[in-house]
Amino acid sequence: MKSDSREYNILINAVNKIQNVDGFTCEIGVREGGSTQMILNTLKNTQQNKIHIAVDPFGNIDYEHWENRKEKLDYTNKMKNNMLKNLYTFCSENNMECLYFPLEDTEFFNRYSDGVPIYNENKYILNKYSLVFLDGPHTTKLVKDEFDFFYSKIPSGGVIVFDDIDQYPHMTNLDSYIRDKGFNILEKGICKISYIKV
Repeated sequence: MKSDSREYNILINAVNKIQNVDGFTCEIGVREGGSTQMILNTLKNTQQNKIHIAVDPFGNIDYEHWENRKEKLDYTNKMKNNMLKNLYTFCSENNMECLYFPLEDTEFFNRYSDGVPIYNENKYILNKYSLVFLDGPHTTKLVKDEFDFFYSKIPSGGVIVFDDIDQYPHMTNLDSYIRDKGFNILEKGICKISYIKV
């Protein structure tokens, strides 16, 4: 699976930090699956038995990806099928669990605000996230909406990572808001930043 971003050490360090935190790991904006595989690889290497959630609609739809700009980003269903083939092959070979949701972030939030059902010997509902990686839309409003969905579902010690913060005014518009909700900066680069819930 290919990756299309930078500073993956920040994401890997975040996954290493959540070993004793309950909840899903989750990525919003999967594309070719490179970051998802990094998350899963790090979980495997640190022997963390977590279920990963991947959310991305694909379908080559118009998408407000950058601040005040809609465009098609060539997220085709062929790309999705190739990503899923590689992702589930990796999960099958490594006895890992990943749930893929072909939804926009807002659709996922509307349908799963009270948790995601898990079927493993028994059925239960899980509504905690130990790690969230936000790499979907990169506008102040939409990233804030994503944060607002997750922040109360992240336990103490959980981590949220924001990608492409150099493409929208993250530090000016969102940093103090996030810290006011009980998060401290864990690590900051040029394009990624991670926060840990205290």
